[in-house]
Amino acid sequence: MALYLIRHGETPAGKAYIGRTDAPLSTVGWEQMTAALKGYSPQQFAAIYSSPLQRCAAFAEQWSNSGHLLEPALQEYDFGILDGLSGAEAYADHRDVLLAFWEDPVNGTPPQAEQLRHFEQRVTHALSKIAKHHGDEDVLIFTHGGVIKLAIAHLRQQSLHTMFEIEAPHASVHRLDWSHT
Repeated sequence: MALYLIRHGETPAGKAYIGRTDAPLSTVGWEQMTAALKGYSPQQFAAIYSSPLQRCAAFAEQWSNSGHLLEPALQEYDFGILDGLSGAEAYADHRDVLLAFWEDPVNGTPPQAEQLRHFEQRVTHALSKIAKHHGDEDVLIFTHGGVIKLAIAHLRQQSLHTMFEIEAPHASVHRLDWSHT
């Protein structure tokens, strides 16, 4: 069984900390997603899941002809007081918070943000539940960069710190063998 995780395309927010901020896809983001899924069809997947945030769910709805399931546990990490801010805004308004998070994301959680260990539990539980429910069948999941990076680090049995070194560009598809977890 394989889980195909696709990161949403670009949003108008650019490179901001848009965890739970419900930003839509930009026109470029829609084009990126269409190109990334060329060669795939909804029929080749036993199920299609999506984060409920519109940058994932809107494209999933259109691409799957409304044949997808929303899964709240597949939402992006909640950056708390940094959420929705650009890097420059976060640095200007919350410099100490941002630097603490960059230095140690596991223990330097921004105020009102999700603990990274909670994020790990939420995501790995959801992916394991989906994998168990679908057995040997392939599943497509529309989700976020943080979810994908965490899933890859988890499968590699790496620490949470390493997830920030993993690449997951906009509209990238990642095939993960989740059957052994």
